[in-house]
Amino acid sequence: MKKQVKPKVNPSSSRTNLSTHQDVPSPFPIPAFRHSTEAHLKKGGILETDRKYMVQTLATLLMTYKSRPSLKDCQIVSKSLHQKFKNLGDEDSETNLQLTEQEPNPVL
Repeated sequence: MKKQVKPKVNPSSSRTNLSTHQDVPSPFPIPAFRHSTEAHLKKGGILETDRKYMVQTLATLLMTYKSRPSLKDCQIVSKSLHQKFKNLGDEDSETNLQLTEQEPNPVL
């Protein structure tokens, strides 16, 4: 009878270790977006496709710091985005999505 050999698993590559627990930097590093989105941002308006792309891009980048970002983490990203692109409007505007601490796992 042959002895079964379990494959060695690198702990740094396991699913449980993929979640990061670093502090989200403030200001958050806003990446350069694709050319068309950057052009729309500079003109002062974005399309729905731009908004979705930006949210996906920022969420992906945020998750490199934390797998389950808090409301505060999302607010850091939002504030940094508004600082970089002032023409997006007032970051405290009533028209912006207002999140509460009761909402589970807010995503940008």
